Amino acid sequence: MKAYSPALLASFITVWSLANADGIRLINGHENVLIQPWGKDGFRIRATLDKIPDGKHSHTLLNDSHSVILDPPLDKSLLIGTNYNTTITATQNASLVNGYASVSITENQLSFYRIDEGGNRTLVLQELKLGTPGFPPRWYNKKSFQDGFRSQYTFQAPDSESEHLFGTGSDLTGYLNKKNQTIDLVKFNSLNPIPTIMSDRGYLFFWNVPSLGKIELSPTRTRFSSDHTRIVDYYIAIRPPADFDGLLERYTAVTGRSPMIPDFGMGFWQCKLRYASQEEIMNVTTGFAQRKIPMSLLVIDYLSWLHEGDWKLNSSAFPDVPKMAREVKKLTGSEMMASVWPSIENASPNWANVSSLGLTAQTFAPTDIAGLWQNKYVHLLDSMNPAARQFLWSNLKENYYQNGIRNFWLDEDEGGQVANDVYPWTDYSLGAGDQYAMLYPYFHQMGVHEGQLNASGSTEPTALSLTRSSWAGSQRFSSVVWSGDIFETWESMRQMIVAGQSMALSAQGWWTLDIGGFKTNGQPSSGNISNPEYQELYVRWLQWGTFLPIMRNHGDRTCLPSAQGNFLTCPNGIYGPENEQIIVSYIKLRYALQPYIKALFRQLSLSGRAIMRPLFMDFSVTDPYTLTATEILKEQYMFGPRLLVAPVTTYQATNATVYLPKLPSSAPDSKWTYWWSNRTYEGGQWVTVSAKKETIPLFRLGSVSDILTGNI
Repeated sequence: MKAYSPALLASFITVWSLANADGIRLINGHENVLIQPWGKDGFRIRATLDKIPDGKHSHTLLNDSHSVILDPPLDKSLLIGTNYNTTITATQNASLVNGYASVSITENQLSFYRIDEGGNRTLVLQELKLGTPGFPPRWYNKKSFQDGFRSQYTFQAPDSESEHLFGTGSDLTGYLNKKNQTIDLVKFNSLNPIPTIMSDRGYLFFWNVPSLGKIELSPTRTRFSSDHTRIVDYYIAIRPPADFDGLLERYTAVTGRSPMIPDFGMGFWQCKLRYASQEEIMNVTTGFAQRKIPMSLLVIDYLSWLHEGDWKLNSSAFPDVPKMAREVKKLTGSEMMASVWPSIENASPNWANVSSLGLTAQTFAPTDIAGLWQNKYVHLLDSMNPAARQFLWSNLKENYYQNGIRNFWLDEDEGGQVANDVYPWTDYSLGAGDQYAMLYPYFHQMGVHEGQLNASGSTEPTALSLTRSSWAGSQRFSSVVWSGDIFETWESMRQMIVAGQSMALSAQGWWTLDIGGFKTNGQPSSGNISNPEYQELYVRWLQWGTFLPIMRNHGDRTCLPSAQGNFLTCPNGIYGPENEQIIVSYIKLRYALQPYIKALFRQLSLSGRAIMRPLFMDFSVTDPYTLTATEILKEQYMFGPRLLVAPVTTYQATNATVYLPKLPSSAPDSKWTYWWSNRTYEGGQWVTVSAKKETIPLFRLGSVSDILTGNI
């Protein structure tokens, strides 16, 4: 970006960033707002009601115990400090410029602009004042708190009603465009909100406030609400419209990028509810080995312990863990993973130490009870406490890691609840639960990630965790997020296609789900392994899972008494020989695609480039229909730059109608090629292709050889 003359903004007190200006302090009565350039093309805004002595910062403005924003950002082209160097009052005006981004403060109102190469400014977002004088865009209510306040920040984009907004983590709504939606900022099973939104107007906005709250994306305004905080902290990046990858690159530079995933993480994960013993583990291992079916990770689900909080396998069911891990590795080459919950019951041998050291979250219930699980009261480990994280890891290292199980399934990690019983008054060492609730999975993942790195002696991850929840910045840990306990239905599958794309647009690239769904919703075909419709649903879901960042089999499906040890989830051939053949062929295709998948993960690690890509990310410039028809096209996506995937989501389908976007000149090919027939198609049209049960609609750009060798 070329340097502009400050004369461009002559009517303002102009603080020209010159790559490292410190920013502006805005004083508005009791409110203090710090506005700073942050990374490339972005700004960070922090506000508090605490009084700041002249020439000094309030401790709260510098207290980043809740912040996941990196200081400095990974992109070190801007040397950002934490001191302001210009102070104005609410009646004065000022402006900051940072690359393509500019912020203007005019009579206490913040407006954000994009600057083009000619120096022209285009408004992309501004604080919204309602009425005259009316409701302020930055609203606070301090009456209920001695140590903080409620807050509401309201914004508006030009022509707001036609704006498209994406991201916000994952949910079950099935909407890719989040405009006109309300997102509750609270963590539940299958509800993983992340307050990061990306606009087709060319900006990304991250609400860096981990309290309970709400995002309202109404037709005429965008509002972020916090139930309890001491600091309002948000980040905005601005790029040319349609540069979604540029926005993700800048966002991950300030919140962290994913490490490079270990090779085994890209293969096929075998899991079910549940392998209850070492004998069952060896049966399924032998099944894979005898059939020569590749497998990279074998998972032991919950209730593999004697007591909640033992953080070790029950020796009666798993008598020789080192031998089991060695045999699994020898027969299949697979690593192992075990489920670990953050809860502990009084009967656990660990309870005395956990209790005496004060390592559990506090509640208003007697002795800090956090939930009731299987007729036992349990407590929640306070993973925001470094001592609690260290205590957990020391147990995991001794009981699992050193015995050959180095990967951990961090189930139930939403915090503040166990087994879906909500205790909203849970408090942590960091502070009140309603103030810091959203951070629980972040710190829980951090503790295991750091423990794994220290134990391995490597700077790059050699082991993984699997979690049901996450937060902005969680992507910097070697932790895969899965979508929770979803239904075994076609509708759920359709919802998940959208959820995966929304997570990708929230920079949560290590994403997966339960292939086939997890639980029945009571319909005759839901999870019924003897029902032809469910058998077909499972086949279609596994086909789609081949083209997810993580291919993970899981589900709660009943097996016959003689069925333990089938290489899938249930009895040998339960899906029928024909279905079994299709299933195995896609598992093998996953491994054939490993060079391509590895290249996608490398791009994600280097620049934050999404693996699952809504069509508008790559084609909205040459084919605006991919953006305007987002809700029509949401069940197909790009898997990296060369593969278009359109999963079949209806029973007994034999054909599929797929939209092929008009291709830009920079595309790897001038036409689309159907993977299964090699027939080519012009872009910019709907096409109907054969999609019998053994076939997922899959189109490629470029040669098969390029894809299979990872040439992207």
